[in-house]
Amino acid sequence: MSKSLYLSAILFLFISCGGSAHRDENKAEGSAEETAVSIPSFDADSAYYYVERQVAFGPRVPNTEAHREAGLWLADRLGSFADT
Repeated sequence: MSKSLYLSAILFLFISCGGSAHRDENKAEGSAEETAVSIPSFDADSAYYYVERQVAFGPRVPNTEAHREAGLWLADRLGSFADT
């Protein structure tokens, strides 16, 4: 009796796992949409400039003037790269 119970459980798990994987593959293949993504080129000089500007504010201890100025500068720079 216990052998048939174990066999049934193994058979159930085998069938249920195999079926869901197959459905996921078909779903992924049928609904895949390719979107073009433009990746900007990396400019080492520009990256160094941004790091240099951030460091120029000095120690950015929270609630200090340097902290506020750095935050405003970062928000301004990031805002120029995004629409929202």
